[in-house]
This record gives sequence, structure tokens and C-alpha cells, in this order.
Amino acid sequence: MGEPSPPESVDLTSARAGLSTAPHDPGAHLAAAACYLRLSRLAAARQEYWRAAALGGDRRAVADGLCLTALADGDGRAAADTARPLHQEGDSRFTLYLAAGLAVQGHSAAAARLAARLSAADGADVGSRYAQAVLASAAHDHGGAIRACLLAQQAGQDFTPALLLLASMYLCQGNLVAEEQCYRRLYACDPTNPAFVHKLARVLLDGGNAEAALELVEDAHNRDVRTPALLVLRAEALMAARRYEQARRILERLATTDRYRAIAAPLVCACWARQGRYEALLQYAAGLPDETIRTGKVPALLAEAFSALGLHSEALARFRAHLAANPGDLDAKTQYGIALARAGEPGECEAIIWELDSSPCDPLALLFLRAVHEFHEHGSGEALFRQYLEQEPEDERAMHMLARSLARDAKGNLTKEAYQLLSAALKRNPRYAPAWLALAEEAQRRGDRGRTTEVVSRALGLGCDRRSFEEAGLA
Repeated sequence: MGEPSPPESVDLTSARAGLSTAPHDPGAHLAAAACYLRLSRLAAARQEYWRAAALGGDRRAVADGLCLTALADGDGRAAADTARPLHQEGDSRFTLYLAAGLAVQGHSAAAARLAARLSAADGADVGSRYAQAVLASAAHDHGGAIRACLLAQQAGQDFTPALLLLASMYLCQGNLVAEEQCYRRLYACDPTNPAFVHKLARVLLDGGNAEAALELVEDAHNRDVRTPALLVLRAEALMAARRYEQARRILERLATTDRYRAIAAPLVCACWARQGRYEALLQYAAGLPDETIRTGKVPALLAEAFSALGLHSEALARFRAHLAANPGDLDAKTQYGIALARAGEPGECEAIIWELDSSPCDPLALLFLRAVHEFHEHGSGEALFRQYLEQEPEDERAMHMLARSLARDAKGNLTKEAYQLLSAALKRNPRYAPAWLALAEEAQRRGDRGRTTEVVSRALGLGCDRRSFEEAGLA
């Protein structure tokens, strides 16, 4: 095969130093380009390869690097166009690149014909191994792609385009542990690369390790590794850690931009909902464009808000419309079950529970729904709420509902444990209106006007929804 690309082991700092001392040396630009490519900084790699070409750099080395850069970028057309002239000259290395480029474009038959011309012994270097992995991946041969990626890693230590492809192949096989290890290795290669930070943090967050994801993103933030996508991920990690106020401030800034409004605005609505501030959610949503309100999770969040505010007919109608269009939205279906329980529709709520029980629904969310159904149908869900809190001890909703269950058992009076639960809920989420309302109602029941006024004033001063206090005759 033709000449391989420049050594991937060249240190990027040294390569940049070489550029500064010999800016007109094509070899310096090729060395820098190879470093950028190894670290998946593809735009910078492409630019340096073109600069090397303009300075008269080795034609094959430039074409080699541009082919690999295009393949790493998923641009099969650019890879094929770059490889074709050298393939026509009989260089089998570029025949491989041409086949990979055609495969990425979906021309599988043409790619297979070209690949059949190649000897099994052709290409033991990192670039060839990576192209073989791309070919196998395009053919949905996950095992073959994994083997080629591992061989690419042996040929060129930490060639990150191969690591990225390897991670995606492990994901296709369902090997999430190996996928996470790939992203950890990528992050170790270049912790200042926002894409690597994002991928590792996303894997950690999706795997339920919110604290580790948050620590990773905030560490990157402190080192000035910041992109809008990382800010969104940081907010999601904060939400998973129940730090809704901080998450909402980040998201509200992003939602003011046209580019990120569609992503950030629904998450702002989710923050309001998780804080129990449903009036604020409705006020915020009223200022959003129609296309944002009608798509994604926002319709279900608005329905949840109407249910929490006691507008049951409106809530159920909105949930039914959303689920008719999105029957696979299990989170919305769970909230629909809670809305049915609140609205006094136990039969339909039980049907939702049975349906969710045989689905890949979050088991904790289903347990909470069962507890709410038990509370509204039979007057107490104490055992189920305690079971839920054993697994999710910082959920203020469950603390509040368990306190209400204990109060019902005590003929409407808050017990000492109920007070402790409400205090813990407010310590966790100081703006959680239902807990403040329970304390205010208890003070009113005892005839303590001063305490009632104090509780309501503190709640409203923190920004809790006024409507629920007004409906209870407390504001």
C-alpha cells in the first residue's frame, strides 16, 4: 500500500511548536494535522492538511490524512473523491479508502466489489485498520468493526476516531460497560475536548451516575471547556441531582437563543414542574412559541400542571391528546395515571398501572404512581410511600405525600413524623408549595392565625404558586 499518514504519536504541543518555528514547512503542518486527527479535532486537522498541500507537501500523505479525516467526520463523499485519483493509479491503500467512502454513502455493492480486490494482508497500520472498521460498520458487521478498531488501537495508540467508532459498536451490542470504558479512555486522551467530555458525561448520566456526570461537566466548566451542548448537559445533571433552581437559570439563558430554545425551553418547564411551581410553569409556557408548546415533553408538562392545580378535566384532555400522538411516552403515561388518581378515576388509573407494569417503565416512577393511587382510592399509601423513600430518600413529593398519609391516619392532624417529613421536603426544595400548604392548613386548623400568616408569607415570598393558597382560603 502507499505511504502511511504521519506518526500519530507526535505530541500536539510539540507539533504546534514546530508550526511556530517553521510555519512554511509542509512537514510541520502534516505533523500538526496528524495530531489533530488523532484527537478527533477534525476541522483543525483538515485545515492543516490543506495548508500542507498548499506548501507542496507530500501528495499521498495529504490525501491519506484527508481521507481519514473525512471518514472520521462521516463524510463518505469527500473520502471517496479524495481517494479515487490515487486508487486509479493503483494504490491499494486508497482503494480501501474509496471502498469505505462508498460504504458510508450507502453504495454497499460497489464498496464490496472494491474491498474484494484487496488482500487480507493489506493494511496493518492504524489508518487502514480504521478504514476496515468503517467498512464493517457500514455493513452492520459490529463484531468485525470491533476487531478492526481494536487492531487500529494496537497499531496507533489512542487513535480517537477508532475509539469513537468502537464505543458506538459496543453500544450496538448492548455492552454498556465497554462503551463507558471507551469514553473514559477518550476523555483521558484529551480532557479539553468538549465532545469527549460530553460523551462521557452523557453515558454517566444515562447510566444513573448523575453526581459523577455533574462533577465531570463542572470540572470542564472550571477549565473553560464550555459549549452550549455542555451547558445543556450540565443542567440535565443538575436536574438529576435535584438542583432545579441552578439548572433552570442555565437553561433560561440558553432558551433565549433561537438555536437552543427548542432544547432548553422544555427543560425549563420540567424544572418548574419538578419544583412544584406549576403556576410559574404555565406563565413561562405562555411566552413560548406555539411550535415549542405543541411538541416534545411540553404538552405533558402542561397537563401535569393543570392536574396539580386541580383543573382535572383540562389536565385529562391534554394528557389524552398527547398520548394519542405519543403512545410510547411512558413518563407522560405515568403522570396521566397520577392525574386520574387525583381526578377520582380509580378504574382507569388501575388500567394504566397494569399497562405500565408490563412495559419498560421506570420501576420507581411506577411505585410512586401505585402509592398515589392507593392514597386517593383507599385513603392511605403509607407503606408504598415508605418503600419508595427507601430507594429515593430525597424526593420531596414522596415526603409530602407520606406526611399527608400520616395526617389522614391521625384524623387530619400532622404528627411529629409528618412535621419532620415536611421540614425535610422544604429543606430539599424550599419552594415546594404543597409542603408549605400542608403546614399552613395545619396552623389554620389549630386556630393559630399568626403562624398561618407567617407560613403563607414565607411561601409566597419564596415564589410559591399563589393559586393553591387562594383556593384553600389562605391568601
